[in-house]
Parts: sequence; C-alpha cells; structure tokens
Amino acid sequence: GGGIMIKEQADADTDIAGYGQLWVNTATPNELWFTDDAGSDFQIAGDITGTSLDISGDIDVDGTANLDIVDIDGAVDMASTLTVGNTLIASNISHFPSLTINNNSTIGSVYDSDAILIATGGGVTLSQTLGVTGTSTLAAATLSGNTLVGLTSAETIATVIPKLQVESTGNTAGISVFRNNKDAG
Repeated sequence: GGGIMIKEQADADTDIAGYGQLWVNTATPNELWFTDDAGSDFQIAGDITGTSLDISGDIDVDGTANLDIVDIDGAVDMASTLTVGNTLIASNISHFPSLTINNNSTIGSVYDSDAILIATGGGVTLSQTLGVTGTSTLAAATLSGNTLVGLTSAETIATVIPKLQVESTGNTAGISVFRNNKDAG
C-alpha cells in the first residue's frame, strides 16, 4: 500500500537539538506520539492536549465546548438561547451599560416568566409588586385597583394627606380622594 509504516517502540529515541520525533508507542492498540527536541512527549490522538491554541480563521464546533474561562474581545452573535447558570454581571463598561429587549417581549424569572412586559410602544407592565426603597420620581403614573399610597392598616386619610406631595409643570395640579365611589374632595 501507499501508507507510511512506523515500527512501534516503548519510548522516543534520544533527543537531538533542532529535531522532533514522530513515533509509535507500543500501547495496545498502539499510539502515535511526537517528541520535541526538549524531550516533551505529545500524543497525537482524537483529543489533542496543548498549552495554547491560536486560530487565525473560523472555528466550527459540532458538539459542546466546555470552556473554563472565555475572554471575547469582539462581538458575539448568538443564533440560539444564552443560558446563564448563575448571575449575569456587566462591568468595566466605558459607557452606560444597557440591555435591549425587543418590543412585545418579556423579562422574567423562574418564578414569574413574564414579570416585566415591554409593549410595542415601549410601555412597561409589571405583573408583580414594585417595591421602592427611598424616593421614586415619576413623570406620570396611573394607579388602579386597591392601591394604597403610604397607608398602613392603622393610618387614615387624614394622616396620609400630609405625606402626599403633588407637583405639576402645567397650570394645574390636584388630587382626588374617593371613598365608596363618591368624590370626597
């Protein structure tokens, strides 16, 4: 045949500076090895082990790539779902970090898959309670349902009114308090 035959041996020959060796180990089945001039042995097999890999072209992995640490210096284009097993952190960004969500999309968790809905016009709907610690400034807000603003079960409207501050950049501002569906003023 046209193949190159290499007789198997237990170890590489004596190292010679400036030369590498391609040899066959006597394992069963036998194995192809390369030994560099420093005496380092490298098995050439289905799994290639090395200290570094520099690829100047494309890489196509058909299967799972198990990577301990990934440092990507360019853009990433994903054609499928990105699953983060723990916490996603965006750091060391020179401009304001942002996350863009398409219209008619949701942001959720394992407990509530559509906790935040981004509508076509950019409106945001929360399906859960919005908790605010500190001060929240809203340009406009519509409160509906059984909404209590600053009330605890022991408080009355009379104790809440001093807590409410209504501001307007227009000509008028006001607040209406309803009790039993009747305008109280």
